[in-house]
Amino acid sequence: MIPGLPACLTLYSVRVHALLWTIVELPFPDHVPGVPPGVECFEALDSLSSLPAFVDAVSVLQPRLEACLAAMRPRVCLLVADVFLYWAHSSAAALRLKPNGHSTFH
Repeated sequence: MIPGLPACLTLYSVRVHALLWTIVELPFPDHVPGVPPGVECFEALDSLSSLPAFVDAVSVLQPRLEACLAAMRPRVCLLVADVFLYWAHSSAAALRLKPNGHSTFH
C-alpha cells in the first residue's frame, strides 16, 4: 500500500508508477445518504441495497473530473474508466477523445 492514498487508488498507482501517467484523485462525496461513511469503492459496500446511492454519489464526480482534465497541460490524451463511470463516454466526447474499446478513450 502507498500511505495516504485511498485503497482503491493504491492498486492502480503501483501499476502505473513507473509510467509517465498522471492519476487524478477526486475526493469522494461525503455524507451521501444510503452510502456508509468512508465507502469510496464498490467492494466496500456492506450491501447491494447501497448500490443505487453509491452510483449517484459517483455521478457527482463527473463535472469535477471534466474540469480537472480540461485544465491539464499537456492535453489529456487517454481516459480509462470503469463501469461505475457510466458517464465517461460523454466526458470523453467533451474532451474530444475518441472511443478505443469499451472504457478507454484516446
